[in-house]
Amino acid sequence: MPDPGVPDGVTPHEHLTRLCWDGIRRRYPEITYEVRSRLEYELSVIEHTGFSSYMLIVADFADPELGKFRGPGINVRLSGTPG
Repeated sequence: MPDPGVPDGVTPHEHLTRLCWDGIRRRYPEITYEVRSRLEYELSVIEHTGFSSYMLIVADFADPELGKFRGPGINVRLSGTPG
């Protein structure tokens, strides 16, 4: 699996957790018990299954600020032609 590019001294799961909490804080003016418990549950499933690095890599293909996709295969998907 490719390196997900996490900061030094941080595990992929720790980095994913930080990114998720940053996103929750941007999206919800008030973090309710339901929001907190759902995020904690989802992160625990990701950690338990060993998919933290995978989720970071997949997240890198979408730029949430622009609503656009990026990555090596995007030209093929959008145009129907290689590269």
